Amino acid sequence: MFSAFFCSRIQAQLGFCSGNSGSPIFTETFGTGVTNSSLPFGTTTYSFSNGEPNDGFYTVSSNTAYFDWFNISDHTLNDTNGKMLIVNSDFTAGEFYRTGINGLCENTTYEFSSWVLNLSPLNGFCGSAVIPINVRFEIWDNTNTNLLASGSTGNIISTSSPVWNQYALVFQTLPGQTSVILKMINNGVGGCGNDLAIDDIVFKSCGDRIIVEDPSNNNSASVCSLDTPYSTILTAIPDNTVFSSHFYQWQNSLDGIIWTDIIGETNQSISISGVSNTTYYRTKVSESMINVNNALCNTLSDEFIITVNNPTTPTFNPVSDICDGDALAALPTMSIEGITGTWSPTLDNTTTTTYTFVPDSNQCAINQTMTIVVNPIVTPTFIQVFAICEGDSLAALPTMSNEGIIGVWSPSLNNAATTTYTFVPNSGQCAVNQTMTIAVNPILTPTFNQISPICFGAIITPLPTVSNEGITGSWSPSLDNTITTTYTFVPNSGVCVTNQTMTVEVNPIVTPTFNQVPPICNGDFLGPLPTTSLEGIMGVWSPMLDNTVTTTYTFTPNFGECAINQIMTIVVNPNSSPTFNLVSAICNGDILSPLPTSSIEGITGTWSPVLDNTVTTTYTFTPDPGFCPLPVNLTIEVFENPVFTLQDEYFLCFDINGVLVIPTTLNTGLNTADYNFTWLLNGVAISGANQGSYNPIEEGRYEVIVQNSMTLCETRMLTDVVVLYEPDFEANVITDAFSENQTIEVTVFNIGDFEYQLDGGPWQDAPIFINVTLGEHLVTVRDKRGCIEASETIVVMDYPKYFTPNGDGFHDTWNITAPRNPLDYLALSRVRIFDRYGKLLKEIDPTGNGWNGIYNGSLMHSDDYWFVVEYIEPRTGEPKTFRSNFSLKR
Repeated sequence: MFSAFFCSRIQAQLGFCSGNSGSPIFTETFGTGVTNSSLPFGTTTYSFSNGEPNDGFYTVSSNTAYFDWFNISDHTLNDTNGKMLIVNSDFTAGEFYRTGINGLCENTTYEFSSWVLNLSPLNGFCGSAVIPINVRFEIWDNTNTNLLASGSTGNIISTSSPVWNQYALVFQTLPGQTSVILKMINNGVGGCGNDLAIDDIVFKSCGDRIIVEDPSNNNSASVCSLDTPYSTILTAIPDNTVFSSHFYQWQNSLDGIIWTDIIGETNQSISISGVSNTTYYRTKVSESMINVNNALCNTLSDEFIITVNNPTTPTFNPVSDICDGDALAALPTMSIEGITGTWSPTLDNTTTTTYTFVPDSNQCAINQTMTIVVNPIVTPTFIQVFAICEGDSLAALPTMSNEGIIGVWSPSLNNAATTTYTFVPNSGQCAVNQTMTIAVNPILTPTFNQISPICFGAIITPLPTVSNEGITGSWSPSLDNTITTTYTFVPNSGVCVTNQTMTVEVNPIVTPTFNQVPPICNGDFLGPLPTTSLEGIMGVWSPMLDNTVTTTYTFTPNFGECAINQIMTIVVNPNSSPTFNLVSAICNGDILSPLPTSSIEGITGTWSPVLDNTVTTTYTFTPDPGFCPLPVNLTIEVFENPVFTLQDEYFLCFDINGVLVIPTTLNTGLNTADYNFTWLLNGVAISGANQGSYNPIEEGRYEVIVQNSMTLCETRMLTDVVVLYEPDFEANVITDAFSENQTIEVTVFNIGDFEYQLDGGPWQDAPIFINVTLGEHLVTVRDKRGCIEASETIVVMDYPKYFTPNGDGFHDTWNITAPRNPLDYLALSRVRIFDRYGKLLKEIDPTGNGWNGIYNGSLMHSDDYWFVVEYIEPRTGEPKTFRSNFSLKR
């Protein structure tokens, strides 16, 4: 069965006490229990049913599991098996509940309230024909002749889930009157529907709205226990909406629950002193002195809370140990808790020191200390490693010093050369680097002066038995002058010494050969002839080279070369010069015909570089092999075409009235002194347009022809001029106020390729903005190609889902937001705020500052709160009511 239900507090045409109330003087919760019960005799004109109540019947029960009704628990908070009055309305309107209220005070204002619920579900058995409930409340004097107050709930229609609604009447007792009669009347008719539950009938005294303030107009105070005992003066300030006179009795409390009268404090103001703990203050108020202590007649002011805070011990992240002389960062002047202050003494990076943090004044905090340890610097020592021979094994160096310092050595060990190694201590150790040099003695290799090569059969001089370094030894095998042989020297003895070899080369007798030098032209460069033959024979040539006449040259091998002489003849041919016709100058890009590959004299050859019709170039003719002419140069001049640029598009920008507001200029950047200009629109020359720039006044395809007045070289260029208009648009909120997904739609009335922006955010192609937050927004539209932007301000009617009344200037109050054009929708709205139990906390003016999270002078807890707003729907102009909840966060 459905057991959860929603409570809201509404007023309809009835009314709640607008000021402060007293404690409840009458409460009817209809008791508890699991069995149905009847009302006392005379309380109702309806008949009691111990089962399902039919039309004109009632029951008092802890559940409503009858017919197709909602099955709910009663409204009374924290009830176990709590009961409620369940009424199945009769077919004719009439009274269904009456009770007397006694012990009232005469000439006193009271508030009656009761909770009512429609039991018939929206989609139940009755369907769309379900009859709403409608209850009239009446307060009569005890003679049942004078009607003191009355009001009707109006039609309370069926809902898809159960909803408790609270209604109230404010009335005043007559002179000499101490009791009244409460009547509840069914305004509707019986049938399918008009089934209701009643619970929690309460009567309270009603008085002025009374706030309590100190001399600084504060309604609460927060002090540090270091600054106690605390003293101040509190004043009760009534709004004079109910009482014509005021009498007071001040009270205090240590927990806000149990209150004690303060003897003798009956004035409008009270002077308090000696406050050392959190204490609550309020005053009882009545219109006569005799009633000030009568709970049936007095009301209670808002509470003034003096909160005494214990001092904070500031904490800080500890500072790690440092080494003597290391940099020491300044200590933070704000603790982890946000306490600001100063440290002493001055930081010292040479010795361990305890520093004291003293909080700044006006902070509820005590001093704190911190000790920073400074460790001394250590120089690590190691046992020296003995010298080794090159290539010998070298053991790894120790990674811990004699003093226990751990670190690493660099560079890597090298057993091939004497090296100095550096020990770098690991971080976190207060130690300096240390070095160690390990000597590596080289392996001595005996050296000898090389024996020069000999020719086959020549005498070989005996090899020396003592090296250049003085190392003695012997050679093997025996010397041989007929073949190249490698001999080995073996030292007699010694440390770090190796054998040595020497190869004595025995060369055969060779006939040197050379590559033939081809014929040259008279005067051509003739490079030196090679002084080494193809076989590696070295020597000299004679006579000297001559590049003017054919000559035979002789190669003579150097002394010691095992070779004989050789000759070479170099042919020298006479020269001739080719000629060509000149080529006329061209404009950049003109066709350039290929140059002739045969001269006027019939000499063939090739031109270089490749022909270029874009720049003046000198070309060189190189004759084919077999000819001996001199190279010939030919220069072809290329005149530059006029150089300028135009954009692909230009724009003429007109405002919404068709006035040109942003003209444009087509500018070549060239002058008429050097160039001739012709401007065309859509292929037709523009009369008089002969300058280097042109200001168009209509759209179309423009062309400019620019001709160099000296070379007659010309350049043509096209561009388009496009007409753009300022966006003519309107922006509308296309969803109802308070919708989950608020949406703004933009409609543009002129033609163009537009993009859209909300509140200076990114531009987008779509004219729809979804999930728009509450409040004022700036919608901007522009043509993607530039020109004029247009903007319009639009307001989304909605409410914030939370607020944080902590005094930081952000979200400190809660209120709805609504547009003020074409109507002031805020001024036409009405907002009431309730707690989760349906208690009215505040009715706020939507045009004002909103709710600050305070009720009766107390800070309300972090929780969800409900509200009801009556407003005009901006989209349709239709009056509506909206109910929802928001969160208070502290």
